Amino acid sequence: MILILSQNDDDSTNEVIDWLIHFGVRFLRINGSDFENKSRFTISLTKEQNSLAISAKEIQDIFVKYNFTSVWFRRWSNKDFFRLINPRLDRDQIVLHQIGSHLNREFGALRQIIFSQAFSKNNKSFVINHPQNNPPKMEMLIAAREIGLTIPETIITNNKCELEKFISEHTKVITKAIGEISPLIFRREMYTQYTTVLGKDSLSDIPDTFFPSLFQNAIEKEYEVRVFYLDNELYSMAIFSQQTTRTSYDFRNMDFENPVRLVPYNLPIPLRNRLKRLMRTLKLNSGSIDMIKSTNGRYYFLEVNPVGQFGMVSFPCNYYLEKKIAERLMKNEKESKTR
Repeated sequence: MILILSQNDDDSTNEVIDWLIHFGVRFLRINGSDFENKSRFTISLTKEQNSLAISAKEIQDIFVKYNFTSVWFRRWSNKDFFRLINPRLDRDQIVLHQIGSHLNREFGALRQIIFSQAFSKNNKSFVINHPQNNPPKMEMLIAAREIGLTIPETIITNNKCELEKFISEHTKVITKAIGEISPLIFRREMYTQYTTVLGKDSLSDIPDTFFPSLFQNAIEKEYEVRVFYLDNELYSMAIFSQQTTRTSYDFRNMDFENPVRLVPYNLPIPLRNRLKRLMRTLKLNSGSIDMIKSTNGRYYFLEVNPVGQFGMVSFPCNYYLEKKIAERLMKNEKESKTR
């Protein structure tokens, strides 16, 4: 049986599951939200054994009864925990944020217990995106540079003087999150962060010391390249984000009235080999890689997201990545039956 750990609103997971159903393969999907308030579950530590029993969608003792041949950690719920707070409590925003942050940390601790049960009892299974393999951006950049990939010049600082010096050395500078971006939900509206260009004119609004932030020299792009990596295979797409000002620094800031052009793309063989080596070095067997093809002809590595979206590469380029993921998960299932 195949185990899928996901979140209930992930379309990519739904597409992969459609293929598993088509092939007639048994699978079990567990959403992070199943452990919030939609089901009953118990984790028991006794003298005899450890067990996790879940009563949701006819699931019982899932980590005890079933031997998973493959596990896919797609994504996990990180929802707005404010809706779980008793409405009779003081609605002071600071208090609510503190309670919500506490609930988020508690859910994170629970998540680690569930992951340890899933992976320790099934350590012989094939795992796509092991949750413990999530290197930070700076580690990715250092590894990429050592392998021979070109990266943007990067600093992390809270010092205005250092930032001024960095800006003076480069024509343009961008800033983006150091780690993963967490959307802000406020009054039922979701706000997220995008890569933003920073110039000397912006310095007047910045204090002498500020929250530690990441800055890079802005690369003049010919186009962007998104690469999906799966088990030593690469699937690439060119993104002509320079067509509009809105998407020029971050293609996620989509202009739906004037969508950017997305086409299949063949990477040079030496670059393909370096990217494969990088993924092996980072111990990642799947992930979405972001790159830039600059106007001077160089390819710049930006980052890799182990659980990044791949539907945006799959559909425009007809790669059928959802089918390929399903087939890779099924491989161990078939091999186990022939043993």
